[in-house]
Amino acid sequence: MVLIVTTGIMVRVVMGGWGKRSGRTSTEKIAQLEERVQKIEEATSTIVAEFAAVREREQFLRRLVESKSRKSADTPAAAPATTPIDTTSPFVVQTVSAVRRT
Repeated sequence: MVLIVTTGIMVRVVMGGWGKRSGRTSTEKIAQLEERVQKIEEATSTIVAEFAAVREREQFLRRLVESKSRKSADTPAAAPATTPIDTTSPFVVQTVSAVRRT
């Protein structure tokens, strides 16, 4: 019983010390809390706006791809023109098949 009472008193002293140490009144604390909430609201509204812009871009690109695929499906595919590859340039990539040597 004595231990419980002592613990309760110690908790009150520590909590009271924290309240006095900050030196702020309740109105200052509430004003600071409202300022923090306002900053959080501004940040979340910015994030929501960015997500909306991303969704809008995705929808635009999806419509663009769909219209491109519809156009390519409507027109018959032309035979690809075979042009000789210029191998004189050192930047041309040449593929060589790997063959097992026994």
